[in-house]
Amino acid sequence: MNARQLAIGTVLAIAALGPLAGAQRREFLTDGEIEAVREAQDPNDRLKLYTDFAHQRLWLVEKALAGSEADRAPQIHTTLSEYNRILEAIDANVDQALTRRDLMRKGLEYALKNEPDFLKLLESFQARNPKDLDEYRFALSQAIENTKDSIDGLREALQKQPKGRQQEKEARETKGKKG
Repeated sequence: MNARQLAIGTVLAIAALGPLAGAQRREFLTDGEIEAVREAQDPNDRLKLYTDFAHQRLWLVEKALAGSEADRAPQIHTTLSEYNRILEAIDANVDQALTRRDLMRKGLEYALKNEPDFLKLLESFQARNPKDLDEYRFALSQAIENTKDSIDGLREALQKQPKGRQQEKEARETKGKKG
């Protein structure tokens, strides 16, 4: 078997296994949270929901860190991974709403009010330097970086939103003419 055949075989194997790997990826929201997101059609409501879900995940990490369970590290790692995926969902929803020119100032402001507190909390988790930190250090550092990036993205998106009622009215009218 030459190198080209080996490369083609490897690509085909990866392509065949790709859907299986994706199917095994754990859902990051509970069934109730998924239903709440489905029902929330307004981008402001969705941003508020996702922000609240992120807050809940950090509360779970805080609770685990306050405990003394010997096997808490996998739970903390999983919860931080869920938090990271929720931030990705926030950013994706913001991008999608901006593309559609949706008005979402209230949702952006809500997220921006909370995410700096999330960042402080995450940094405090790291500063505590618990004995099992090495087991979830990567997920925690990712959460810190993702939160910083998300805050920057939210600020940028907020700058693109109309500021007053008149500008908001004009934006709605312009969107109505295009849509």
